[in-house]
Amino acid sequence: MVNGIAQIWSRGARWAYGAGLLLADAYPDRHVLGLGFGGGPGPGQGPTVKPLAAMTAYLDEMDAVKTPNPLPKAPMRRIMAAYGPKMLQLAGERTAGAQTYHVNVAHTAQAREILGPDAFLGVEHAVLFESDPGKARAIAREHLHIYLNSPYNVAKFRRLGYSEEEIARGSDRIVDDLVFWGDLDTIVEKLHAHVGAGADHVAIQVIGIEPGASAMPYWLMLGEALLPRGGNG
Repeated sequence: MVNGIAQIWSRGARWAYGAGLLLADAYPDRHVLGLGFGGGPGPGQGPTVKPLAAMTAYLDEMDAVKTPNPLPKAPMRRIMAAYGPKMLQLAGERTAGAQTYHVNVAHTAQAREILGPDAFLGVEHAVLFESDPGKARAIAREHLHIYLNSPYNVAKFRRLGYSEEEIARGSDRIVDDLVFWGDLDTIVEKLHAHVGAGADHVAIQVIGIEPGASAMPYWLMLGEALLPRGGNG
């Protein structure tokens, strides 16, 4: 399951490359190295560093690494957190594909068009099992608050077509697009829309779970509704 991205500022490209090889060798065809610009430049990088330039330089450094050790039998696969057209294009050209988070279905369709038919596209989406609109949107707004107030996410939401006013107040439209809420059938239908728009994989984040409670009942319901039945498992 794709559900995480390592910030490039957390470790140097050489070390990320080495770790990726180790995990590819330990878990053949099961590990994917996710890389992303994250919340901003790391220490000593300066505020003027551009995400696209930083990611390009990081990939260049990774690709230049030479190792005397034998390569794993299964190749190391990497993807990128990518949202804007240029970053998505970079992901399609230099990695196996892209992962997105807090995007609408229209963005998934745009991302597939930019990446082309063969690159991997994973989408992570939050879901909430609550059918009362007022309660659902209140919980969703609390979940989205940090994202609606961080510069890189705000820029992403602008590109998705939301106005400054919608982002600032967390409008019903942006909340409903970024958190799928309702009963099981409603949520499943909305998740399938990402697949219909071109996603290869949808990672589902269940929110609204009370402290001390488990999301497992919801995972079981989602698994029953979404996973193919029959076969040999």
